[in-house]
Amino acid sequence: MISTARAGALLLTTLALACSKGDSTAPPKPASLEAGTTTTLTGTVAATLAVPPTFIVRSATGAILGNVAVTVAVSGGGGALTGAPTRSQDGPTPVGAWKLGTIAGVNTITVTVAGLPALTLTATGAPDVPNAATVASGNNQIVPAGTTVPGVIAFKLADKFGNGIANATASFQVTAGEGFLSGTASVVTDANGIANAPAWTLGKINVAQQVSATAGNLTAVATAIISSQYRAEVRFFGPTPDPSYAAAFTRAVNKLNAEITGAMTPVPLVNFDVASICATTGVPILNETVQTMIVFVTIRPIDGVGRILAASGPCIIRSGTRFPVIGTMNFDVADVAQLFANGQLNDVALHEMQHVGGYGTLWTCGPGGFPPALASLCINPSTDSTAFIGLNATMACTQLGGSLAACTPGVLLENTGGQGTINSHWRKATFRAELMTGFISSVGTVMPLSVLTIASLADLGYAVNNNVADAYAVASAVGASLRTLRSAQGLAVEDASEELLAPRAEVTREGRVTRLR
Repeated sequence: MISTARAGALLLTTLALACSKGDSTAPPKPASLEAGTTTTLTGTVAATLAVPPTFIVRSATGAILGNVAVTVAVSGGGGALTGAPTRSQDGPTPVGAWKLGTIAGVNTITVTVAGLPALTLTATGAPDVPNAATVASGNNQIVPAGTTVPGVIAFKLADKFGNGIANATASFQVTAGEGFLSGTASVVTDANGIANAPAWTLGKINVAQQVSATAGNLTAVATAIISSQYRAEVRFFGPTPDPSYAAAFTRAVNKLNAEITGAMTPVPLVNFDVASICATTGVPILNETVQTMIVFVTIRPIDGVGRILAASGPCIIRSGTRFPVIGTMNFDVADVAQLFANGQLNDVALHEMQHVGGYGTLWTCGPGGFPPALASLCINPSTDSTAFIGLNATMACTQLGGSLAACTPGVLLENTGGQGTINSHWRKATFRAELMTGFISSVGTVMPLSVLTIASLADLGYAVNNNVADAYAVASAVGASLRTLRSAQGLAVEDASEELLAPRAEVTREGRVTRLR
């Protein structure tokens, strides 16, 4: 006889077997994996997408399957996922919070389900807001003054991660060096955030050369370097000059540093008493090696407005080449004030700086001219046919439109005026307003530094850069009389003269000094 408990257990077992045989259908297998988002997703780099993409797992019949094991991971673009699902949902399954990478472009997430091809979801990261402007290429090119920079200067506008900002407007301007741009002053950045500056011609002066690009409140500055090994410097002595006046002399020496390009032989000066030899009272004993030239400048009272305007020239020259090591410039403070007020100080300072470099002082052919070795560059001193016969200058004179009478057999020199003018300047009646004529032009008149003057420095043996020259042509008409020209300036002929200073000593490359006078 079977007990009641045992009979109950058998009944339950029988029912369980019956139920098992009745539920014989297994869960459907995943057959496909597809994107649940049909729109193209975009966002900002390093930011989380506002709406994450989704995916769907389907069966062979197309039914959406939930609770399927999935793996979701970043596979491209460098972003990050948080809250990624491990099982599918009964509808589109979000991938979690997707933070895009910092590099603009395509970001990817890969979804995998065992036994199925992987699914790749994409989103495009756009650059963040503009954060920096930089020079992408062409910076720090070394170029002669007055010439165009050969390499393209490209600026880049980017976000804080370095991604280029496209379709932004960059505006260009020269910010230092007196150069200029040719072409469109504003450029739209390309797909990489790049804007190419227009052609940049450097200034005709050896100072910092800069061009800037500005987009919104961002600016980048590109620099170019003047290719010259000539590095003369100005040092002031005596009364401290007005900074506005001092700037004219600094500018003048930097113009000379652009005209002349060749390196000088360094000269050591040991316990050198420049004050006693060059009459630079107050300048201390020198103990230094002069690489190019030092120009000692003083602005002090001399004789009031008019009469002696300045006294300038080389004081110490190199043995052999005769190139100056020490030069001096003495200006009357009263005349400097007047010149500054008239807008003429820059021109006059540059005029005198040419004399310090050797123009009219290393080839003066009048009485007492120095040095004798270069006197052959002058002919017929103190006559109507006094002229400078350097080959480079005579050729330049003709090329500038000068007549045969003005340029051959030499370039006509001044045949009037005092000892600081005659035989040591281009003739005013012929060359009019050219910087190195012997008399200052009237107020408001441009005084160009021409190829003619730069060529005369080449005749002294300097390596020069003719691109520094200003636009100039020799006047074809017969010049007015000197008195008429001077009268137009409101000055008498004898007023506002200059004195040219001849070298007083020469020094060898070893530093041995020999007095000349």
